[in-house]
Amino acid sequence: MQYIRGFDGEPIDVTCLHRPDPAWRYVDARGHEHRWYDGDRPALTYRPSGQYHVPTLTQIVDVEGTDEYPAVVHYECTACLDRG
Repeated sequence: MQYIRGFDGEPIDVTCLHRPDPAWRYVDARGHEHRWYDGDRPALTYRPSGQYHVPTLTQIVDVEGTDEYPAVVHYECTACLDRG
């Protein structure tokens, strides 16, 4: 498990912040399903050595990152972007 120190000095488990939930599924307003993949297959369980991604989403950079701040991004459905 990974821990960080909270504001009060108590450790907070942040392991789940870094691992995808294979049960997560989302169907957008146009009926496109989005879910985690491990390599080229839908993720059914979590494996620490997995290569997780959501191939149906495209990352959009809202604000470029700097040395002091990370980029601000959001994700949009790739199929919806292609249709315009």
